[in-house]
Amino acid sequence: MEPSKDKILSIIAAVYNDELYVQEFLESILQQSSVNWELILIDDGSTDNSGVIADEYGARFPQKIHVFHFENQGSLLARRMGINYISGEYVYFVDADDKLIPSAVEEILRAFDTYDTDAVCFTLETVQGKVQMPFRSNCAMYEAEMYPIKKYILTENGNYNSLCTKVWKKKILDKDADEYYKEIKEQKMGTDLVQLLPLLARCNSLVYINRALYWYRVNPIGITWNFKEAHFEYIRFLGQYRKKYAKSWGIPEEETFVIGKWEIFACVKHLYVKCYMRNYSYICEKLKKIENDVYFQDTMKAKCMKKTAVAYVLDILLQHRFNALVFLCLYLYRILKGNNVVVR
Repeated sequence: MEPSKDKILSIIAAVYNDELYVQEFLESILQQSSVNWELILIDDGSTDNSGVIADEYGARFPQKIHVFHFENQGSLLARRMGINYISGEYVYFVDADDKLIPSAVEEILRAFDTYDTDAVCFTLETVQGKVQMPFRSNCAMYEAEMYPIKKYILTENGNYNSLCTKVWKKKILDKDADEYYKEIKEQKMGTDLVQLLPLLARCNSLVYINRALYWYRVNPIGITWNFKEAHFEYIRFLGQYRKKYAKSWGIPEEETFVIGKWEIFACVKHLYVKCYMRNYSYICEKLKKIENDVYFQDTMKAKCMKKTAVAYVLDILLQHRFNALVFLCLYLYRILKGNNVVVR
């Protein structure tokens, strides 16, 4: 079944210092097998040549690519700005350092035509060749409360929080929520999840396609890969955010702590990576602050792991060796502290 030729997919991409990859991204859009798309590029105050490259493509394809420049405000608000300029029936948020496979737009529009759904979801492939497939069915339709999708996003490992694997009918957009997003604009971690959950809450039906339509580039300098002063504060906000939606969707709040635990693990790991060679007292200060936080205590107390303790430890050792080493160091530190042994 061919997708309707009068339906347009509006693609919104926030661009910030992506000069190494933005041209490859733009070419992937231009090479789509379907021409039923428009691209809204929001230059979020780039300080490199990203904005220049975007303008060049906008000048070459003025009917398809629309470029807007703003002062830097972060990806959360940059995407919100893009909503003001769309004209299509469907909306897709992507990153300007990734790319789409050539048939992506065609397959997305065909799914909307076939199922008349509020949203279409699919999988992605990373630069390392890893294909993310959270569900095994070839093509599944979820209606009403869409409990399986919502529960997976709130309680599993967080890998399916990306906006780049989901496309929405325009009517689903929470256009009246701009003031709320401005209030939380300093949130630099999990911004996809922050925008995803309100959209899921407004969604009555969803189609999942078990196929990778998106090619994702892991950014080693992104915030989720580096410890920042406010890293744990970001994690706490996301934990409270997930609990809020879990409660409204009838999902046990305790189960949301599964992701919270892994986020805290990552936070501590990055703290060690950044600081262990420089300042031991700084690490101890940050660890004490985290340890005394109510969210940390609630998360660590939660009995929400699906595996036995032995299986869980083996999983860490086999798949997350560095995390295991970090927590071994933490454990030894706690023992030494308890025995009044001071390490300098």
